[in-house]
Amino acid sequence: MATQQLNAVLGNADHPAPLPGRLLVDHDAGLGLGSALKPLADVPAGQTVTTTGRIDSLTVAGSRVLLLLADSNGDTATVIVPSPKFMTASRGIGRPITVGDTVQLHGTVSARFEHMPKIIDAFAVRAVAA
Repeated sequence: MATQQLNAVLGNADHPAPLPGRLLVDHDAGLGLGSALKPLADVPAGQTVTTTGRIDSLTVAGSRVLLLLADSNGDTATVIVPSPKFMTASRGIGRPITVGDTVQLHGTVSARFEHMPKIIDAFAVRAVAA
């Protein structure tokens, strides 16, 4: 029974466990190579990315909104959005954006702490599913 519980938590070869910072992002490869989907963790810090995800958690922290975005596989990314940008996106759908909503955003990849998952500092956000 312990092995089944451990596989449920960690995943197994058929269903790997989702990892923080592994949400797929659209990253412009530059030099005419065009854009490519890749996990956030594989994009260099300072690069601009676009992604879409479901809000799994939302925390207002002063002048920022912290989001945990997830995809259908459970892979996640932490996103920091300036409160005014978040409020503008909420007004665009006529209600507050909340947990469970899907958003699309553009932002810059940030690696603030060594050995921690990369995050996205968003400069544009919009709800895509209300």
